[in-house]
Amino acid sequence: MESFFEKLRIGNDPKTALRRKNFKVASARFSLHQNTLDSLMDGIDLETIIKCPVNESIEDWLASHVVEFYNKMEALYLVIISVCTPETCPVMCGGAFTYLWQDNKKLQATRLPATQYIETLLDWVHDQIHDENLFPPNTSKSFPPNFKKVVTKIFVRLYRVFVHIYLNHFDRLKDLDAVEKANVFLQTLLSLCQRVWAPGSKRL
Repeated sequence: MESFFEKLRIGNDPKTALRRKNFKVASARFSLHQNTLDSLMDGIDLETIIKCPVNESIEDWLASHVVEFYNKMEALYLVIISVCTPETCPVMCGGAFTYLWQDNKKLQATRLPATQYIETLLDWVHDQIHDENLFPPNTSKSFPPNFKKVVTKIFVRLYRVFVHIYLNHFDRLKDLDAVEKANVFLQTLLSLCQRVWAPGSKRL
């Protein structure tokens, strides 16, 4: 399981995930986070939770999840926005990693305050979803050959936000009774990531 989470933290873009030299893996908060991840993944039945309907293409199915995750992440961000500020979170970090931002507009990986990173990420996902070359609006146009790579990057970056929120703003989730909903969201995201990286996912 550790290798799966390591892969998920770094994703297919290692230049944007830098290890923090002063991070202590044995810290109580990180242990709590890791235990939460382990419990969420324990006994997950992927065929039940994230089974693609027989009459739906796996590309369409994944695309619908990307849209759903985008909307849910927007809602989750609103829960912690008042406590995640440039002052409280001057860099986007999660556990042993500092996360840098890089896209077609910022070609060089850049350090951003967590709130700016998250908002930039949401804007970026929005742009991906509304790019008809990546997410065709109807069946008359096929998904691109790199669709799996695009989805993987989106999932990895959304997971980074989860790590930041759980390690830095979990108390805020508890105060607003948002832990259960966040856990269900995270569990579904983790399950989808496992499915995308599974050997049988090559037809993507």
